[in-house]
Amino acid sequence: MLSIFSKNTRSQVLIAVLMIVLVFISILLTKTLFNRAESRSGSEAQYRNVTMTDAYLKCVDRVSNEYGDELYSYAMDDLSTRYDQQHRRFLVFMNIEVLSGPKNAAESSFVSCQVSVMGAISKFDISVESDVDGGRSRRSKGNPFGFEFN
Repeated sequence: MLSIFSKNTRSQVLIAVLMIVLVFISILLTKTLFNRAESRSGSEAQYRNVTMTDAYLKCVDRVSNEYGDELYSYAMDDLSTRYDQQHRRFLVFMNIEVLSGPKNAAESSFVSCQVSVMGAISKFDISVESDVDGGRSRRSKGNPFGFEFN
């Protein structure tokens, strides 16, 4: 029987076909493994473009949840609020006023809020003005100024 391809040509074609099949299998395997890893990690592990505004709004939501209808006003402290490049986090500081007491008098407080680059609040602290000794007291743990940032 007469063959179109010589023995050398047939082996080269066979090697080329096997290489194409091998590449195709490796691409399929890689795609399958990475899709499974993404689905296991959940939405929190995916990249998010978090800005200072996003971090501020996240902190505002937390303050609103803490105080509800008692929250009278809030404002970001523009001088202190910043992005901490070294620790890859947003440091948001806010001045808030909360209605309290029988006369609904407004008490001022200071909020420190640390937001990760993924958009989750990692630390949250409120420093409340105290009338007893004229100083400030903390609602949560922290340093003498009411904040715990490392």
